[in-house]
Amino acid sequence: MPPATDGRDLFSKQADVYAKYRPDYPDEFIQRIVSAAPGRTLAWDVGTGNGQAAASLAKYFDRVVATDRSATQIEHAQQRDNITYKVTEPNMTWEDVERTVGPAGSVDLITVAQALHWFDFDEFFALAKKALRPGGVFAAWTYTPPEQVTPEVDAVSAAFYKITGPYWETARKITPDIDAVSDRYYQTTGPFWNPRVKYIEEGYATIPFPFVPVDGRDSTGPFPFETSKHWKYEDLIGYYKTWSPYNTAKEKGIDLLAPVEDELKAAWGDPQTERKVTWPLLLRIGKVED
Repeated sequence: MPPATDGRDLFSKQADVYAKYRPDYPDEFIQRIVSAAPGRTLAWDVGTGNGQAAASLAKYFDRVVATDRSATQIEHAQQRDNITYKVTEPNMTWEDVERTVGPAGSVDLITVAQALHWFDFDEFFALAKKALRPGGVFAAWTYTPPEQVTPEVDAVSAAFYKITGPYWETARKITPDIDAVSDRYYQTTGPFWNPRVKYIEEGYATIPFPFVPVDGRDSTGPFPFETSKHWKYEDLIGYYKTWSPYNTAKEKGIDLLAPVEDELKAAWGDPQTERKVTWPLLLRIGKVED
């Protein structure tokens, strides 16, 4: 499974904060995916990171195999008795899949959470389709910047997003004030985003998706969901520091948060105040032919 980019290497360097600050996935969202699978024997979570999705799948499947190219990420993974974590090579072959996950046609469900945009689509989908059993389901999802915090926070966050753009990932939906600041942060990151992050901004809608709809639906999505957390100010800052463009710029001696941090703090108000931070989730889901 050759990667299209080495962007995911950035996450290995920040695995501890990634595990702490990235959003979780609500049970109803996971249940929606699991309900489409033809069985509950084996699930494969690809690009598992710290195992957020794998831990959720473990509630429903006899066995979950969770793979990632980053040993550091897997060191921080959520442990469950029925999850097997494996570090894989970037250039994963079918022989690697067979040895690590199982034989052809043995997997009920394959999931990829916030990682599909890094993959070589053609080569990865060929492996996935071979691993899935007839009627097996493939689900991939992404989340876009958090929003609806406060207008002020959202605006600053958007500005930060723009700053990071050339280097680029965000949470908004806190309040209008906070969202406004967050938006400006997002804009500052623009020059540091990897080009493949465009697939996140497009809600995975433009990723080629060689699967057929499930549950009688007329498309494979993207279908909208959302997830949220209640955070203090330091949690939002911690989250922003997990962004790949922030860390790309940091390696070049540039602190992308510096131009907006004071304004973001002012927009938040009392740093100990907890605010609801919401991320839109976009799901692509389909199956191989029965």
